[in-house]
Amino acid sequence: MSLRPRPLIEELPVYTPPPEGRHGKVRLDFCEWPGEVPPRVLAALQKVSSEHLAAYPEVETFTRKLAKFLGLPGADYLLTFNGSDEAISVAVRTFLQPGECAVVVQPTFSMIPLLLAQQGVEAVEVPLQRAAAQGGPVFAFDFDGLAKSLEDKEAAALIVPSPNNPSGTWAEPMYWLELARRFPDKLILIDEAYAEFAPVRMHAYAAHEYPNVVVTGTFSKALG
Repeated sequence: MSLRPRPLIEELPVYTPPPEGRHGKVRLDFCEWPGEVPPRVLAALQKVSSEHLAAYPEVETFTRKLAKFLGLPGADYLLTFNGSDEAISVAVRTFLQPGECAVVVQPTFSMIPLLLAQQGVEAVEVPLQRAAAQGGPVFAFDFDGLAKSLEDKEAAALIVPSPNNPSGTWAEPMYWLELARRFPDKLILIDEAYAEFAPVRMHAYAAHEYPNVVVTGTFSKALG
């Protein structure tokens, strides 16, 4: 009998990586930075020695500087990963058990339900809604629906991008922190891949008071 993946993995939809031949075109299909690397970054890379390129990266100094940039108390509040996909994956595998469920919005970042499924965690979808107030956003987070799903489904986590991919929906940190207060035994993970496009970020708010809050981010969007 030949070696086979776990049945749960075989049932997952195929994730399609970026296709060949995208360079030199307007790249909007993967929500990455569409421009070029800034000249000062290229200049810094040219100063990196071949020894440093051949070694595992040292992140202590970088993490301290990043914590200061984000307004965090120190480097102990940060972990570095190979992109926010990996950060979300590690959080899911660390805090969620196979057979549990997690609340997500619909539509959402396509990797979130995929990473949940890999762990055997059911994604409970709460659709975005039209705002009640006239002139409000066409796509709005349904906070009552999110809270109800967390409670009724006995979900172990809430995982939401804010700003949301692909709708751009954003919410003030206080809304997510209120859910963290109401559900202290549940993981509240807010993916801030697009935080530079929002007025306020979550990191500094969540650092002290909310041990059940995880905030992820990336350098691949606004920072290229």
